[in-house]
Amino acid sequence: MNLDLTRNDIDDNGLKMIAEGMEHNDSIISLKLQWNHFDQLALKAFVDLKAKKPGKKYFFDFAPYVVDNHFEISYTDTQCPFDFSCCQPYYNEEEKL
Repeated sequence: MNLDLTRNDIDDNGLKMIAEGMEHNDSIISLKLQWNHFDQLALKAFVDLKAKKPGKKYFFDFAPYVVDNHFEISYTDTQCPFDFSCCQPYYNEEEKL
């Protein structure tokens, strides 16, 4: 299952809760969270998630990593085999922050 929560103004605590919930979820494998507010708590939770489930294949649109004991994020375009693409943007470009 794919969950697209892009551009939902989710703060760091909300993203952390999503990561913690993913530990107990077996149906969501594709998670899109671009344009939300990642900070250290959420990034650490997603790094921990991947460490706790090393064999699980996730298709996220971001990749958290550690540099000098500080969590960073890069945005990626990891396509799930069952992902779909819209032929045009499904959001209003003028509303970008």
